[in-house]
Amino acid sequence: MKKEGVVIFDLDDTLVEKEGIFVNAQKAMLQSLANCDSEIDPDKHFDILREIDHEIVCLHKGNHSYKSWRLAEALWLHLHEGEDALESAALAFQMSKANISNVHILEAGKQYDKILKENVPKLRDDAWEILAKLKKKYVLVLFSSWEKKPQQKIIVHLGLDKVFDAIVIHRNKNVKSMLEAKRIGEDVLRKISGKPKRMVMVGDRMSQDIIPAMKIGLETIWIPGPYYPGKREEGPPDHEISDLRELLNIL
Repeated sequence: MKKEGVVIFDLDDTLVEKEGIFVNAQKAMLQSLANCDSEIDPDKHFDILREIDHEIVCLHKGNHSYKSWRLAEALWLHLHEGEDALESAALAFQMSKANISNVHILEAGKQYDKILKENVPKLRDDAWEILAKLKKKYVLVLFSSWEKKPQQKIIVHLGLDKVFDAIVIHRNKNVKSMLEAKRIGEDVLRKISGKPKRMVMVGDRMSQDIIPAMKIGLETIWIPGPYYPGKREEGPPDHEISDLRELLNIL
């Protein structure tokens, strides 16, 4: 069947609900630290941990898969060395594991990693049905960032490898990696239908999904996620939606 274009989808918090797993991992990290330090309150310090996490992600060029002990170390520096939260993040980001003498920091990181590795996020409501309908008109490309092995596990477990025509996994999302996803989608479409009429990116984060896509000329659909999604003015995107079902009206 002839198809008219390519739709590139982000994975985490666009098609699957990943944020809840990160939250549970961070709470487990806090509890692990609290077990050895009475000054740490998992409820009181959760928001500051989230702030530090966001700063480390930014330092890591938007990649969430930084070494988890850095997050525990940064919180420890903030609470025990009197460092500003953002400065603590910067200091921890520059440290090597060999410099970590506190075994509780490393154990907290292990607890965090365990939850991320053992839990598979759920598909968002109606995601499978929507993808099946879009596949009739478009080549579908899944463009995910994080470590390749755990992302592949999620993709295969949910059966997404059976609905997407191509899957691209990069540690970082930027213009270069977005161009690769675009090129792969175009190559698949060319073999079926020729030149695409529409090239579309669907994602939840302005900085990682929408802005790089805009820079290479893709039509953009923003579904703001729960983790620092950005602001519309930073784009702005061509379309903004709050539910995946709205894609069927646009596409």
